[in-house]
Amino acid sequence: MAEISFAQIGWLLGIAGVAFGIWGQVRGGKQASDQAAREIATILTKLDFMSKQIEAMQTQLSGFSGHIIDLATRVGAVEKSAERAHIRLDKMEVDEP
Repeated sequence: MAEISFAQIGWLLGIAGVAFGIWGQVRGGKQASDQAAREIATILTKLDFMSKQIEAMQTQLSGFSGHIIDLATRVGAVEKSAERAHIRLDKMEVDEP
């Protein structure tokens, strides 16, 4: 039978160690890649949610702008009406003896 020397056993263990090291690196890299993909997906989901919230706020803001314009128009009409009332009151005071 062929005898195996300590040097040959060392070489075999060295080769096996390199193979296990490469396998572990590939496996660890894949796990890190999966974790990074999960983190990116979470960030993108949050950004999408924030974008939708901003769009909803813009819609509300444009609605508020319409209400402000309506109120400004009404205040202007009230001011004109009050001005005409003052003119009528001033005329009534001048006409009284």
